Order: sequence, then C-alpha cells, then structure tokens
Amino acid sequence: MRLASSCGLAGLTRLVCVLCLLGHGWVQAVVLDTQGEYHFGPETSRNQACHLAAGRAKVNALSLVVGEQISSEEKLTCQQSTGGESTASCEMHKNTWVFLDGNIRTAEKVSETVKVLDGASVCKVTMVVDIANPKAKTNAYFDVKVSLNKKNFREGEAIQIELQPSAPMYINIFAWYPHLDGENMVQIFPNQFDTNNHLTVYTRIPSHLAKQSYVLESFWQPSYPNSKEVVDEWLIVVGTLKPVAWQSNYTLQGFKEKLSEIPMNERRVVRKNYFQLR
Repeated sequence: MRLASSCGLAGLTRLVCVLCLLGHGWVQAVVLDTQGEYHFGPETSRNQACHLAAGRAKVNALSLVVGEQISSEEKLTCQQSTGGESTASCEMHKNTWVFLDGNIRTAEKVSETVKVLDGASVCKVTMVVDIANPKAKTNAYFDVKVSLNKKNFREGEAIQIELQPSAPMYINIFAWYPHLDGENMVQIFPNQFDTNNHLTVYTRIPSHLAKQSYVLESFWQPSYPNSKEVVDEWLIVVGTLKPVAWQSNYTLQGFKEKLSEIPMNERRVVRKNYFQLR
C-alpha cells in the first residue's frame, strides 16, 4: 500500500498455578497445559504444520489469560486465500501478531503427533505455556470497528478504511507487510494529507477533511517473491485514550515494545488482513 495524491497519483486447556516475582513487584503469572491442532495437505510440510499447531496452542493459552483471539473473520479470509502456501503463511502471521500482543514467558512442547485422516493429515501439539498476567485488563467500552471496501486488491486499486469508534480516541493506522524483512510496519494514518486523528464519530479514511485529495493505493512490493501470486497484508489500527508519539516505521519487535508502553485499558488494537494480488 502507498499514499498517492489524486491530483498526481504520484482443545482442552488445564489451568495450573502460580505467583512469581518480576522486577520489584509481584505480578501474577499463569501456567497452562494446552493443545493445538493443524490440518494440512501435501502442499504443507510436516514441520510447518506442527509449527502452526504449536502456534495455535499458544494462542489458545493467551486467549484465556488476556482475551486475545483470532477472529472468525480472519480465519475465513485465510481459508479463502488461493493456494495452500498462502493459507499457511496467513495462519502463521495471525499467530505471530497474537504472540506479540501477549507476554509469553516460556513455552515447552510436551508432545507432537501426526495422524492421517481421510487423505489429509493433522498435527497435534501439547505444550506447557507460562504467561505473565497483565496488571490492567482491556477496557470493554473503548473499542473501534474497522472495515475495508474489499478483501482482495490488485495493484493500483484504492483501499478505503471505515472506522467507527465507541468513544473519542486517537487513531493511528499501520500497514504490516509480513513478507518483507526489516521495518515492515509503516504508518499510513495520520499522514501529510490527513492530519487530524482524534476521532469521535464514523470516519472514512481517506477522510473528507484531508488537506489535499489523496488515495491509499494497493501496491505489489518489488521484493515480494516471484513465486507468489497473492500475499497477505495487514492493517493494524491502534486507538488510544491519549495522543501517542509514533515513528513512521517500525520493525515488528520495535512496534511491540512501543505498544507495550501504553496501558491495556487505554488502548485498543484491531487487526484487519487483506490480500494483495499480483
């Protein structure tokens, strides 16, 4: 995705225990015995499938502690992607984001089994996951609904983002390109055209209040693998109670560290994936 001025288009989980000492204060930690499964065909290797199954086990554990989950919409979108490789990579990127939003201290694999069922295979992984329980919970009354005009985009097509905040908030939107290395988190809103990110009502981005007419244009990154015809890309929408000074680019780890500075009850993060077609 790139900015362009329109005038020159330039399973069963068992809760175990414990309290542990972190830093200078007591912070509750939770140890979970959890399972994850991943069904796969011949286009996906056993190692990749079991890696994804382990990811699902961690997601299951995190969802019980911090309430972070992969939405049914994200699951459906990945299932509708073309090709097994894209589906597997999309699943991996969903898991990656959830891991970053939670704090997994350790994760130990207990067992791994693969069975063949009706021509397909399933890998089941059992893990013991140690999760630091956050001091503050999310605020259920502080949320933002995010929708896109399409799910699949070809190069040059316009992307429109619709935002419906439940309360006044400062909105920052980042594009995440998981198939790229380095600083692959790029801020796309606010920008030099749209500068007001304090939203109180339904708003479409690009907004009608922009200083200059522009579009968010879909773009096939030159460094994407030649073997791919479709890749999953993501919008990460961050709503905060107070204004936050963000950089224009982050590595994924750098973005996590910045996000962790904001109390959970003063922020809301919404992920929205879409597909870029060659």
